[in-house]
This record gives sequence, C-alpha cells and structure tokens, in this order.
Amino acid sequence: MTALHVVQVVIDDGSNKTITGIWEFDRTLGGILVLPSGSIFPVASYPGEIFWNTTNNILYRRDDLNVYWTPVSASMQGAGDPNASYVLITLTGSLPNARELSGSSGINVTDQGPGGKLIFSQAQPFTSGSHAAIRQLIHLADDDGPYENFVSGAVKVTDTASPFPTASIWYTDASYTKKIVKKSLTWNLNKTPATIQWVVYDIDGVTPLATATDAITYSGVFEANRTRTIVQ
Repeated sequence: MTALHVVQVVIDDGSNKTITGIWEFDRTLGGILVLPSGSIFPVASYPGEIFWNTTNNILYRRDDLNVYWTPVSASMQGAGDPNASYVLITLTGSLPNARELSGSSGINVTDQGPGGKLIFSQAQPFTSGSHAAIRQLIHLADDDGPYENFVSGAVKVTDTASPFPTASIWYTDASYTKKIVKKSLTWNLNKTPATIQWVVYDIDGVTPLATATDAITYSGVFEANRTRTIVQ
C-alpha cells in the first residue's frame, strides 16, 4: 500500500481572501485537494471559506462580511444568494430559508416537471348553480326551505302539539334522516316569540354548519328590537 499523508494548508491570495482546505498527498497521484463538504452549510464559518454542497453539487464561498454563502462554480454564474427566501416546489437543504409551494382548499397545483408548466386551477369552479345549493343560513333561514339546485322531494315537518309550534325541520326526503335546516322557537306568555333559532346542516344531515339565534324584546305586543347571535 502507498502511504497517505493528510495536511491542512491555508492559501492567502494577497487580497484578504483566505481559502482553506485539505491536501491529500500520495506517492502515485501527487496531491488531491479535498474541500469541506456536506449537505448542510457549516454553522460556524469564516469569511472566504470554501464549501462544497453535496445536495446540488455546487461550490460556495463565504462572503467577506461572513453573512452569505455565494455560488462560485462556473455552472452557477449569476445564481442567487442561497440564504435568500425562495419559493420552491420541493424543499432542499441547500436553500435553508426557502418556502414550499402547495395548494389549498379549492386550489390545485399541477407540476408538469422540468421544462413543463406549473398550473394553478380551481378544484370546484363556482357557478350560479353551485352558489344556489350552498347550505348557508342566508339561503335557508326564512323557513321556506330549499329551492333550485337542491334535489326534489324535500319535506318539512312542523311541531303540531299546539297552535304555537316550537320547531320545524326541513329534511332531504321523507325518510326524515337528513336535516337541511331547522327552526326552533320559544314563546312568551302572551304568545309572542321570545327567541327564534335557525340551524343549517352539512350534507350528512347531522353536522351543524351554522346557528343563528334571535332574542326579541317588545313594546307591548309590538317588536321593539332583536339581538342576533351567530355561531359557525
């Protein structure tokens, strides 16, 4: 076997820029420069320090103020600062301040790959029809039930225990298993409504989406004001 000797050398180019590295000398090849390398930049660094990033195979130099790592290889001429904040499709360890681009509720992101396009699209286009079918109290709280773009066959059931019902419920059909909207009332002694509450349900017919409750005050038998409490 040939003997291997490892020494640390510091080369000063005469203009306050220092390059550090390790020279490996063997009797066959003469000498090979081995630079500090890895997938993560060193935490403790020095101005002018050289580092080979193994994630993107780029050579970087620490700037003279010891703030940034700057690409110095010919293939990266004009490249940006790796410590800046970028938006990426997939995060990489060589850009520690980058953010990952992703979709959100109702927005799809399609990546066509290198040389292709990044396409943003609306998952469910909003139309007048889909708007009419939204389960919101603004559409359903008047006790008139569902209209266009709901499936036909909805059934309203009203409490008939007295002339002053305490509840009425719209169901999707006569199986009475899935609620659309419910109206509940409490009555004063003079048979004026004290409170009126509406609850709209999700498409499962069980989960409440929003609740609005009106508390009503009167001047005699005439409504003076009401206070609405909304929970959603």
